[in-house]
Amino acid sequence: MKCSVLINNYNYSSFLSKAVNSVLEQSVLPDEIIVVDDGSTDGSCELLQNNYGNNPRIKIISSKNRGQLSAMNLGFIHSSGDILFFLDSDDEYDPHYIESVLDMYRKQPSCDFLICGRKEFGAVNKNVLRYKTDVSLGYSVLSSLYGEYWEGGQTSTLSMRRWVLDAFMPLNLEAYWRVRADDCLVYGASIVGAKKYYLARPLVYYRIHDANLFYGREFNDDYQFKYKLRIKQLIRHLAHKTFLDGSNVFGLMKKEMASSSPEVFKEKYKLYFTLIRRADRHLSWKVSCLKRLLFVYIRSRKANQNSSVKKTFHKLYSNIFRYNYDHQTSANIQNKGSSA
Repeated sequence: MKCSVLINNYNYSSFLSKAVNSVLEQSVLPDEIIVVDDGSTDGSCELLQNNYGNNPRIKIISSKNRGQLSAMNLGFIHSSGDILFFLDSDDEYDPHYIESVLDMYRKQPSCDFLICGRKEFGAVNKNVLRYKTDVSLGYSVLSSLYGEYWEGGQTSTLSMRRWVLDAFMPLNLEAYWRVRADDCLVYGASIVGAKKYYLARPLVYYRIHDANLFYGREFNDDYQFKYKLRIKQLIRHLAHKTFLDGSNVFGLMKKEMASSSPEVFKEKYKLYFTLIRRADRHLSWKVSCLKRLLFVYIRSRKANQNSSVKKTFHKLYSNIFRYNYDHQTSANIQNKGSSA
């Protein structure tokens, strides 16, 4: 499999060489390294040309400052790999990262999008693993479309098959995503139907430093409102671009559930439970959906665990019945008040 590493940089000249060198020092080298400098003013372009300008494996692209999504669009357009890796210029790869990721894609042919564990270093020093073992996160079309569920990781922990990006990139939303453009990759991959996996090894080094735009920072209500609005706009744009209309909702939900490893089921079921509970449908429809989803889970577990699953269903049934009763009671009161 031919692979490309896409590095986006803006004014990180103090870290840039370490990022590029971490790719050049891989046990399995990528076929190409594409570095997009997004209009840096700190000498990054000169550093790249002086250190790597004669390296045939490295493509250096300089552009005006248009933000992170613009840099990702440019990197993708100039790439040719079957597997694409992303790397922020202040992060680094473990020497065996690419080798391990390619091995995962070979062992799991259904894997379209891979999230890797990370090691935070710099101001802190710790490994961050979402799961203890490698797992299938499955599909997340419905959960992203209706629940705005973010099934992803930091930019540098992401890789994916080319067809995934071909389905929605380049993305013409650059003005809205000058930063946090990894959200575009995460939601885009979900909505086009990429099956996601998680590699439970800290093979990406995520640098913590004073210039981090998001790590450890708090944001005010205005920022949070605008960010949530951009997410809604992004999802709607992606759904329109990929002609996704949300038909056969329960069928999608069932397939997404079945595509996930048992370790992921509980997390997904909570999300689907919320989506079903909020649906403007009768109680019988809601309970039927929950029952059928639980049967998917029961089939994926050992027989001696079925009793605990049944207990879980009875608890969920009680909660959804109570919610439906309260919702209907509130609606009746409002109707009576308006007719009085």
